[in-house]
Amino acid sequence: MVEANRVSPQEVKPVTVAQFDMLSFLEKTHSLFEPIAQYHSLKIHYETQSSYKHGTQVRGDKVSIDRMLCNLLTNAIKYTRRGDIFLRLLNQEDDLIIEIEDTGIGIAKEQLSNIFIPLWRSPNSNLLHESGMGLGLYIALCVAHAHGLSMQVDSVVKQGTKFSIIFPYKYDGIYGVDGTMLPKSARRQDALSI
Repeated sequence: MVEANRVSPQEVKPVTVAQFDMLSFLEKTHSLFEPIAQYHSLKIHYETQSSYKHGTQVRGDKVSIDRMLCNLLTNAIKYTRRGDIFLRLLNQEDDLIIEIEDTGIGIAKEQLSNIFIPLWRSPNSNLLHESGMGLGLYIALCVAHAHGLSMQVDSVVKQGTKFSIIFPYKYDGIYGVDGTMLPKSARRQDALSI
């Protein structure tokens, strides 16, 4: 990952942008993570609405979006000793929102501005697990930014963390990118509204 930042934009290989149904995509993600959560004595819930204002069709790179969600779910499991994890798909006005919420150790308010810095790890992260390199949230933010998505995080120490990924509504009834990926930003924080 660190080496990837040294590549010039002309050398970046294009990703595959395709249209897919986020509702069924998240169902599969939930079914993949359910046994992992059970192994850690956790319960993962998949919550949806009965209907969606503009449907659940998304345009983007499925592999990258999967990586973003897997990184967030892996962290939710990793930093939750007991309790629940929630994977939600909902509408907020016209936008489509994915929420990943846990009942884990939470993130201190003064550390929230650091969590997307590559290789940064919270001083409290060693309390539960020593594994990880501090790249998961950075990668998730990069994927969100490349797709023109917003990512928000709310956290309370000893109560849990909620990540919200906002897919803005497009005029053509499809969420996500418009057929091309957005250019890299010099500041990854541009995609984060803290």
